[in-house]
Amino acid sequence: MSILPHVAVGASVGYFTSNIPEAIGGGYISHLVLDFLPHWDPNVRDKNMPRWRKILYIILFLIDLSLGLGLLWLLRSDPNMMVGGFVGAFTDLDNFLHLSQKIGIKTHVTGSGWQTQVGVVYGLSSQCIVTLLALYFLYVRAL
Repeated sequence: MSILPHVAVGASVGYFTSNIPEAIGGGYISHLVLDFLPHWDPNVRDKNMPRWRKILYIILFLIDLSLGLGLLWLLRSDPNMMVGGFVGAFTDLDNFLHLSQKIGIKTHVTGSGWQTQVGVVYGLSSQCIVTLLALYFLYVRAL
């Protein structure tokens, strides 16, 4: 799942926490739950991908990252929401570090069954719905 849904849902979970450690745990768990939902991620490891598609994915990543960082900036007055959102997205660094694997949680392992990948239209639609619901909640309750 992309960065913005992880930040928005992690921040929404952080709203219900009373301290930073709970926000960290809530952000991490929200990441795992979102990755379990059907979604689409670009296959950036495809060696046969055309150059234009790689450039498009980089542009989409930068937009997604900017939106996620912008939301964190808007939430800076509430440390629990900011930490929950940050951890919700930061957990994706585990794609490269494989820390969760070392303790037995195989969230980003191909074929583990944890990531529910679907087609582009359905996958992006589910991410948009999750993001809009979380942003609506943040707008009504928190901002």
